Amino acid sequence: TLSMELISRKDGLNHLLLSDVNALMQSIAHDFPEIAKTYSIGKSFEGRDINVIEMTMPGGAEGRKPAILMTGATHARELISTNLNVF
Repeated sequence: TLSMELISRKDGLNHLLLSDVNALMQSIAHDFPEIAKTYSIGKSFEGRDINVIEMTMPGGAEGRKPAILMTGATHARELISTNLNVF
């Protein structure tokens, strides 16, 4: 799977690139369309999309159970905050 490919990188990087995170979110939304969707919430200063993935309960069960909001990559130099949310 795509997530395992990213985890077992051989290029010497110890963090995910923006393209990796976007590809992983798209892969999850494609594989689980009943609970996951991706969309852009705006543009960065450099004009790139700020993408998010929204996960919901299947079958319209929203609001029946507690929710968790996870945010990452709030600051540009906090690379680990993105990786923790992804994995």
